Amino acid sequence: MKAARALKELGLPVAHIGERRQPSKAMPDEDVLTHAKRARQTIVTTNHDMIELCAQANESVVWFDAYGRRVDLVKMVVRIFSQITRWR
Repeated sequence: MKAARALKELGLPVAHIGERRQPSKAMPDEDVLTHAKRARQTIVTTNHDMIELCAQANESVVWFDAYGRRVDLVKMVVRIFSQITRWR
């Protein structure tokens, strides 16, 4: 929610979980992803499971590692560069 507030301060159109017309905090990740796809939103998360789900669904996601957890660097690099042709 802090990231959403910061992005809003920059004038970006941002919404967050639990906000009006957005998925509730109790909604499963799969349903959040479905909502984001339908609304043409990009997910920004600290949730490693959501990163995996987005990767499997070939959907865009931005990950903030707020907890300092380590991710397998090779897997992350492969994921990033496998999408390079989709970048604009």
